Amino acid sequence: MDAVRWAQRVALATWITVVSVAASYAAAEPTAVYIVQLRDLPPISAYRGGIAGFPATAPPVATTTAAAAAAVKATARTLGLRNMRGPLRRWFRRRHPNIRLPHVKAFAELLGKAQKAIAEKAGILPNSMLYSYTYLSNGFAAKLTPAQANQLRKDSAVAEVRQSLPVRPAGQVSSPAGASSSAAGGTTPTAAGTGTVAGKPAAGGAGGAKTGSVQQGGLKMPQELWVANGGELSAGEDVVVGVIDSGIWPEHPSFSDTNSSNAYGPPPSTWQGKCDTTEDFPACNDKVIGARFFINSFDQSGRQLNTARDFRSPRDVDGHGSWCAGAAAGNSNVPVMSSSGKRFGTVSGMAPRARIAVYKAFWLQKDGSLIAEQADIEAAVNQAVADGVDVLSMSFVSDVQTSYFDDRIFLRANQVGVVPVLAAGNSGPPPGDSTYRTLYNYSPFYLTVGASTLAQRYQTQITLGNKAVVLGAGLGGNAVTAKGAPLIDARSAPGEVAGLDEAELCFPGCLDPAKVAGKIVMCLRGGVFLFEKAHVVAEAGGVGVIFVNDPTGSSDVYSSVSSATIPTVHLTATQGATIRAYIKKTKQPTATIGADCVSAKTTVSPPAVAAFSSTGPPLDPMDDFVPFGPTNDILKPDILSPGVELWSAVAGDIKNASKPVFDLLSGTSMATPLAAGIAALLVQRFPTWTPAQVMSAIQTTASPVNDAGKPITTEKGAVATPWETGAGTVNAAKLADPGLTYNAGIQEYMNFLAGQSRYRTGVLWPKEVVTPTPAYNLNLPAIVFSRVNGTRVAVRTVTSVAAKASTYKAKVVVPLGMQVTVTPSQFSVKPGESRTFTVAVSILKPSTKFAFGSLTWEDELGHSVRSVLAVQSRTMFKRK
Repeated sequence: MDAVRWAQRVALATWITVVSVAASYAAAEPTAVYIVQLRDLPPISAYRGGIAGFPATAPPVATTTAAAAAAVKATARTLGLRNMRGPLRRWFRRRHPNIRLPHVKAFAELLGKAQKAIAEKAGILPNSMLYSYTYLSNGFAAKLTPAQANQLRKDSAVAEVRQSLPVRPAGQVSSPAGASSSAAGGTTPTAAGTGTVAGKPAAGGAGGAKTGSVQQGGLKMPQELWVANGGELSAGEDVVVGVIDSGIWPEHPSFSDTNSSNAYGPPPSTWQGKCDTTEDFPACNDKVIGARFFINSFDQSGRQLNTARDFRSPRDVDGHGSWCAGAAAGNSNVPVMSSSGKRFGTVSGMAPRARIAVYKAFWLQKDGSLIAEQADIEAAVNQAVADGVDVLSMSFVSDVQTSYFDDRIFLRANQVGVVPVLAAGNSGPPPGDSTYRTLYNYSPFYLTVGASTLAQRYQTQITLGNKAVVLGAGLGGNAVTAKGAPLIDARSAPGEVAGLDEAELCFPGCLDPAKVAGKIVMCLRGGVFLFEKAHVVAEAGGVGVIFVNDPTGSSDVYSSVSSATIPTVHLTATQGATIRAYIKKTKQPTATIGADCVSAKTTVSPPAVAAFSSTGPPLDPMDDFVPFGPTNDILKPDILSPGVELWSAVAGDIKNASKPVFDLLSGTSMATPLAAGIAALLVQRFPTWTPAQVMSAIQTTASPVNDAGKPITTEKGAVATPWETGAGTVNAAKLADPGLTYNAGIQEYMNFLAGQSRYRTGVLWPKEVVTPTPAYNLNLPAIVFSRVNGTRVAVRTVTSVAAKASTYKAKVVVPLGMQVTVTPSQFSVKPGESRTFTVAVSILKPSTKFAFGSLTWEDELGHSVRSVLAVQSRTMFKRK
């Protein structure tokens, strides 16, 4: 036998052994989906050359606008790109490596081969490989046994192996257990309310507001930014907003490319995406220019898709994804009609002419919950950025604590010019006097959005048979409930196999149709989502639902319950006790649910921090239970955006797909796409800005006061801190001309990561060199010092983005017990120039809590560039 044939047989025997070992692993051990990050080769977005035959694919690195533009031109010449004059500004801003270029494709193939070799060495079968990540990260997702995962961890070419974990949407906030609290205090329905009756708007009310300026409910449109971008008919033109969520309902008029006088043209020339068409999702259009779905990890994690409702396609059935897409970039002036036929004005996305690309990674499970897997999310983000999105709207939070390093994919998206926008979450503030962080999305290279309230909420009148009137949160009844119907407590209508407690909570299968049919049913909140309770009552023949909060749970109430087919009204525990008492002492209790609703003003001046909105640090960074972060020297959330009771598009009925459906939802999920739409408008107006500059402008122009001109409060009326408000509420009136911006790029973020106490080198790639930098010196707008002993100094650099030269002077609101020195306290700057200054803070009176102030740069042209100051003395931390 010659040597060649002998070698071939040995190789075959080795492969059979590997396959046999892998098969025995699969039979003997449980499996899970893992994300594997490799060490030796960078992804496409970070490769700067050095391998023979493979030119650099990373975007050019430059410290100034002029240098960056020159670098892009040079790159274009090197790669033979022609006719760059028109799209140059977009290429500069986005700096996406073009996946269609041969040298980029070749490098992607090289990464894929390296991944395959490492997987084979660990005995991983090809059918266990779920995703190959090459654009923003170099790695793969695979279904592995614990033994295979451990073997990979021992490989010197592997930087990290971590299990893919669940990710959940950050709204609707009507959680099963009522854990999050929304309308507590200031917006609890009362017996008095003024406003508009749905369908009968009064002048100046929400329904009577001028089209295009204010939505129903008081949500203001960014008129000044629209005007600066050419008006409503061009606001967001050709900017692409990517939405990673539960998909989209493509037939909705919010997503039509033809239903306006200004029809859409073809997608931007830099767009690289495509449409995953299926029988139930036949096509995209010139508004929704991309639609893809990612389900591999969901399938392989033991989860079961609700095939009776959901589709293996980009089509949305839950409504969450459609809502977010519509809020960010839906068409303007789309008439709103509730499921009962009531008109509620019009809706518009913040960037109504932006294009939409959807990436479905959230799926409906059999229990009705919506969930995603991290491995699917990572695939979606890689694809979205490769396709060419400009802004990413991501209304989700992880089930467990993550780290800065788990967020590296968002860092790489930022590096190539994409603005990532994420939700703060709906965990609300910690209970009592606790000060721990409830916010999970805390990395500095994306915008984290909390939720604020609006001036008005919808209320519906319940009239009991004894003529007593109760105003609850609701959108009004229908012809049946308006005439009146028998009223029962669900506890009195248990099914054959249900206990009284299960019936009271209106659990699925726990109500007796014979006792429910034709009646209005009172259900206790808790256990399952409100929409499920409404479905249970409707299925049993009920004609209306009154939700009542548990006295031991949250006090939030919701006007609308997603997908409910019968009228719903939501009451506080106190109001529920009134109705329960009436039922008990009345032989034949009845009630009516008024056909109309009123738009009633809140009692706490808006905008207030929504009670469900998650809060940032303080947190002791030395605590071992929080691996790899966060630091207290980064302010989160970054900003507040409206997130309570807002209208937008949702999923419809597949049997009548063209009938538009809208819903009124609350959550930081709702606040996030509004902020993403604002970011898209800034991308359009300032196409050469970096993501850091976009985020900076949103923060430095934000308003720290409410409509009454006083500091923003919580919904209970207490003055909120920047750990709840961030920089304040989005102020679109100032965004068209912010004056100065704080910039940061990949190098600054890498230096920040290197400065963290538990820094991991796996976040770096070859040719990336770092200089560890303390978090307080990362060039962010907010200046935060934790654990200060004596004096600490931060360095900041600002760049003028104004049209004229001016002189800025520092105006400082000094935190209590501190001394603040800004050097220099005045500077002159021309357009495009940068200036560096220092902020020194000395502790005069130690405190156990953070003290807050601000630094505002003001010039003679009317610019006001505000930064939060937050300082904490070292004495807060005492070791046992």
